[in-house]
Amino acid sequence: MPAVDDLRTKFHYSNYMYMLAGHVAEVITGRSWEDLVAERILTPLGMRDSGFVDQLPSLENIATPYVLKNRKHVAVEKDLLL
Repeated sequence: MPAVDDLRTKFHYSNYMYMLAGHVAEVITGRSWEDLVAERILTPLGMRDSGFVDQLPSLENIATPYVLKNRKHVAVEKDLLL
């Protein structure tokens, strides 16, 4: 991605770097990102009902995300989450 400001002058959030960090963790450990998060974060915190959408048996018991469309909050169709 092209630089939009001089180095160390502004903060810029980038999902690409988080995605890269997750990929590096998978390569180093030989395990999936989902397994690593569950083992190292969710399980120690006792978060038994948290996880990843693509690992759920159904989408019935998840929070519904909303988006702002024409100045109104509109529910996102759950099948779009997969």
